[in-house]
Amino acid sequence: IYTLSLHDALPICVSSMVVPGATGILKGKVKNKKVRLKWNKSRMANGYLVYRTDAGGKFRQIATLKGSKGVTFTDKKVTAKKAYRYRVRAYRTIKGGRLFGRFSPAIRVAL
Repeated sequence: IYTLSLHDALPICVSSMVVPGATGILKGKVKNKKVRLKWNKSRMANGYLVYRTDAGGKFRQIATLKGSKGVTFTDKKVTAKKAYRYRVRAYRTIKGGRLFGRFSPAIRVAL
């Protein structure tokens, strides 16, 4: 059971059955100076958040993919001869708030 507070409302109890599952293995490859990411579909997900970091900095969200079918993302804002790390997490929308699944293991992709 998880507790969730939504927009100044009273906390509600949420069963683990509605929390999106982990995204599983994240894979990345470089093609035409772009990074293409692919991961496994998460059960009960309404969408996915993609995060990136470079040179050991903090992960920052770079994309929100709505819909449960979005299991790929192409990062076009990359620089040649740099390495990046990526991770993804699923989310589920309930009563105006979001429940988040666990982050995928981070992967490193070098251009």
